[in-house]
Amino acid sequence: MHTRCATTCADRWVINVSRIYSIAVERGRQNTTVHPDGTVTCDGPAAVNLYRLYSLYAGLEFEMKTGMKLTRKAPSCYSIVKREHGLKGNKYRVYVQFCEMHGFDPKPQEELTCARS
Repeated sequence: MHTRCATTCADRWVINVSRIYSIAVERGRQNTTVHPDGTVTCDGPAAVNLYRLYSLYAGLEFEMKTGMKLTRKAPSCYSIVKREHGLKGNKYRVYVQFCEMHGFDPKPQEELTCARS
């Protein structure tokens, strides 16, 4: 099951995030291009893994900002990241470790604080 937050065609993912391009280039993805409108296209099976990685990153941020999970019945991004990468700590510490591990820029904790009353 794939998250459909981007335009898909077979295993081509068009993602409107410039950071994906730099991560793809750092990891040696040959089939990655940036289009004039700012979208990034990653081709091949490695693109699915790259998109999943970015989805976990964005989902972890969302969970910290809102206090909600992305889906009702599936595990949270926090628990998936902890399990798959062997990380320990609270949500923010896991988020920072995950960002450092994969080259994302972590946001300050104040920006990610849950806005619930």
